[in-house]
Amino acid sequence: MKPLPDICQLLPQQRPFHLIDRLVKVDADSALSELTVKGNTPFVGNGLLQASGLVENIAQTCAAHIGYLHWPDIRIGLIGAVPSLHILRLPRIGETVNTAIQVESQAWGLSAVKATVRAGEEILAQGSIKIALTGQNLPAR
Repeated sequence: MKPLPDICQLLPQQRPFHLIDRLVKVDADSALSELTVKGNTPFVGNGLLQASGLVENIAQTCAAHIGYLHWPDIRIGLIGAVPSLHILRLPRIGETVNTAIQVESQAWGLSAVKATVRAGEEILAQGSIKIALTGQNLPAR
């Protein structure tokens, strides 16, 4: 495995909109990210990372995976659909979550991905997301 670049180089979002702190591991079809939920994140309300934040966390894990595989030629992606997302519990401020993604299929710039978000061994959310790559590359930083 090649070294993991700083997460800021892999994501089109800028702080404070980062919803992953780092990639823990990555291979051709999967990735694992880590996030410690912070109170100053725009997707936090009432002390919890909201459902929209969980979706963005999954999408950014996908973006970091794609960015790592295509480094330094990183393509910008968009959430195409969220066909399913089952949230069992929202993570609290200060809690560290790990998001695992597994690419199920890829064709014509579209990826179907399964995701599981955990706090320790506890599953917080599971679902699937579809990512569409645009024809644009992330500008160099």
